[in-house]
Amino acid sequence: MTKKLIKQLNEINDQQNGQINILFDWECPPRFIDYKNKREFVNFDVDLNKIFAQRKIDNFTEIPRTIINKKTDLEVLRLIKDNRIKFQYYKFIADTNLELVQTKNKTQAKQKFYEFKKVLEQKTLKYPVKISFWLFSDFLKTKKLFKKYKEIYKVWVDKIENETRYQKIWQKQIEKTKNHMGLKDSLKIKEIAKRTIASYAAEGAIFEILETKNENYIWLNSAETDQQSINTTNLARKEKMIIIFPKN
Repeated sequence: MTKKLIKQLNEINDQQNGQINILFDWECPPRFIDYKNKREFVNFDVDLNKIFAQRKIDNFTEIPRTIINKKTDLEVLRLIKDNRIKFQYYKFIADTNLELVQTKNKTQAKQKFYEFKKVLEQKTLKYPVKISFWLFSDFLKTKKLFKKYKEIYKVWVDKIENETRYQKIWQKQIEKTKNHMGLKDSLKIKEIAKRTIASYAAEGAIFEILETKNENYIWLNSAETDQQSINTTNLARKEKMIIIFPKN
């Protein structure tokens, strides 16, 4: 992947024309399924020290990509630096997913996301290229696009619910949600799957809007091997005949 990526980045770099080229990837906040008072809910109040030491809470615990994908990240970043390619590298923390799941205390969860961001920043201080970590909602707010993101998201929640052409991709996401999160409540799984697709579609669309502001966003996609995630991110882009992700 890296040789092909560097060739493509060099080509983009040569055609930069004053545009800011931004490589980006994602981090998902760690969470677990809690069953207090016989109710199933997603809990983000995890011990981050254990998570970063790769000690899982359960079979569904996600270890940060910055940890499990460190070797590939460093290889790519060293090549970028050695080839003197002018890029900024962002890692977005997928905090908008908080709106998709039922959690007891959203304020507490948001605070945990900021703690997660701080640890990620500390873990990458000595990387050869600076990584800027952003909660995705905060990033969109700086661009005055968070309201637009939520509007697109709501449109796609309705589309997935009511348009038959999206039933197949919804069914695939239901299976993925069940296997990925460890939820048992079938209605909750179905709802979260629908909203996950909508959030991915909104992300794909919002990057096109960002690119109209003299910034070129390139999904590094160094650890995303799931075609379902790529397909859902491209839903809105395909509808508008926009070049699809990933670009690398």
